[in-house]
Amino acid sequence: MATFPPRPLVMVTWKDAHGSSTTSYAEEELPQLGKPKILWTIGCVCEDTEEGLLLFSEYSPEDKSWRAHRMIPRGMIIEVTPLAWPKVKHPKASKRAADPQPPPLETPPASSSAPSRSVD
Repeated sequence: MATFPPRPLVMVTWKDAHGSSTTSYAEEELPQLGKPKILWTIGCVCEDTEEGLLLFSEYSPEDKSWRAHRMIPRGMIIEVTPLAWPKVKHPKASKRAADPQPPPLETPPASSSAPSRSVD
């Protein structure tokens, strides 16, 4: 089993390019399209080079492989925030509560005393 955590965990705030070839826009919508999208991406840093950051969000300790990657060019990065690995409690199966079941649906009785309305 791999030593946990295998890599530093970070949140990258960055400017993403965007576009669409299938959407039409009205003239008044154009100014908002001229700005990059600000995104937050969370992942493990696998490479930190002059070109940018290579992040992965999934790791398999069985075969020591990475997947779900994102390469963020250095010029698009606004900020990199180190994150602490959370301590997650894993309850034992014997202590888990049974899945709550919703109450049965009750069909309201048909009522002939309800006033009827006619549309003229």
